[in-house]
Amino acid sequence: MNKIISYVKEHKLVVFVMLIIIIILSYEWYIANAKRSIDFDTNTYAVLLEWIWKVHREWDSFVLNESNNKKQLFSWDRVSTLWDNSLLLIEWGDWSISRLWWNSSVLINVNNVSSDFTDIEIDFTLEKWKSWSNVVTAMDENSYFNQRFESYVAWVRWTVYEINLDESYIYVDDHEVLLKDAWKAKKHKIRAWQTFSINLLEYIEWEARNLIRAQLNKRLDKEYIRELAKEIQAYFENASKIPASILVYFDEKKKYTRDVLVWNISNILEYKDSSKELIYDSIYGIYQKTNFLKPWDYWFNTKSNLRSALIAIDYDKSQFLEKTIYYDIEHALMNNNDSTAQDLMTFLKNNSKSYKNLTEFFSNSYIINWSAKEKINIFVEEFNSLFDESGRRLDLNKVYDAKNNLRDKFIEWIFN
Repeated sequence: MNKIISYVKEHKLVVFVMLIIIIILSYEWYIANAKRSIDFDTNTYAVLLEWIWKVHREWDSFVLNESNNKKQLFSWDRVSTLWDNSLLLIEWGDWSISRLWWNSSVLINVNNVSSDFTDIEIDFTLEKWKSWSNVVTAMDENSYFNQRFESYVAWVRWTVYEINLDESYIYVDDHEVLLKDAWKAKKHKIRAWQTFSINLLEYIEWEARNLIRAQLNKRLDKEYIRELAKEIQAYFENASKIPASILVYFDEKKKYTRDVLVWNISNILEYKDSSKELIYDSIYGIYQKTNFLKPWDYWFNTKSNLRSALIAIDYDKSQFLEKTIYYDIEHALMNNNDSTAQDLMTFLKNNSKSYKNLTEFFSNSYIINWSAKEKINIFVEEFNSLFDESGRRLDLNKVYDAKNNLRDKFIEWIFN
């Protein structure tokens, strides 16, 4: 010990420099650890489901069969199904999937996904026949999942859809697709349960003969989503994998439950802007891995808590997530989960600057029935009545009475 003390006294400058280096390295390690997430594989793969398919590369090509049924894919790979009844699954790096039927072909244009899922860049071209895709992530303005065909680009965010070039249509099974004409710059919004003719540029009736294929795709999607749910469960049950910068906001007693993320929002908001940005990115990376969950899934409450935290930390940056709340309300109403729908609408009422858009969204919904739409309209109209024309709140007595009336209506709705 004396030797150490003596050395420090004789080499103060060296020791001081070493301490500075250690501090810098420790800080860099903390930053890296704060933003890291569980080591999910963000590569893209082609997986053979039935028969044979082929991958063409500029310098090589290879065929997959039953004994060699999985291959990593890269930008500029062209993937083709070769025989009748061939079926191929593309597992994109963000956990989204595309399924190719026989005699189909796609070209991968861009294929980049960050390890924390915060930056997603996926762009591919359907060259032949048809594909079914299930896009599971939400994306901000810096990320995208685009599918090209002919002179069109389909912009997709958390959507299930099919594109059929032979019969010239797009069918949306869940949420919506924004279709853009690359030449005329026209846009068409295609919502759930709608079929859009690529040739006629209008909505058409979906052929009943396509129902069997759609049901098969939906069954395969359910199996795939079930496996994703297992990944999420393993993730939340391993607290050591959770970024250090937000681990301090866990309720330790609930760490291994579906309410694992109980956020102390007030403490987060007290952080300086640079720290909040770091925390936001960490939470967003985790949220992306839960975005696919529906109101009936076990971990849905965790997803909702994550989303609430993002909106509380930075509303402007997270405003795109409001659309995911609309979709969750839609799913809850479809499955008669009125209490969840009410909770989500109440959250929007208290936190959204564009809450009035909820009525417009559901007025165009092809999924929920007219009775549910009527209830949503009443809820929004009564909430809006609490404000005068300038947007200021009316007197507190009127607000209190209206809240009670609104609460009674929802109680009647839920139990009837």
